[in-house]
Amino acid sequence: MYHFTEYGIGVDCDGPETTLPPVEDPVYDLPEGWRIAMPCAVDVPERVLSDVIVSYLPSTADPYHCLSSCQSQGYHFAGLEYADECYCGTGYSGGVAPAAANVSDCSMRCAGDYIYICGGSWRMQIYTNA
Repeated sequence: MYHFTEYGIGVDCDGPETTLPPVEDPVYDLPEGWRIAMPCAVDVPERVLSDVIVSYLPSTADPYHCLSSCQSQGYHFAGLEYADECYCGTGYSGGVAPAAANVSDCSMRCAGDYIYICGGSWRMQIYTNA
């Protein structure tokens, strides 16, 4: 069993640290019509997506599964945060794009597939098919 740190180090709970493979660009694995809207945005307690719903996906969190879930529910915006949180929304809150964060702030590996990044603490990767 491995525990993955936000810096890409896998720690075998029964052994030494193991370096993870490089992060892959998710654009090749996104559902058709989806694109990255903001590589890393600052989230707030009120949430940066409007009419938002959240799903916690500890075993399947990755860009493809999150976006597919949002699309199947009729949403045109999706965000990944904190490795296993999937947010679906109808647009940006107040119609204004959130503040951009440094891309290095979105460095947590996805809980469902560690070759992808799924945001960070109060940092969201935002995708859209609008």
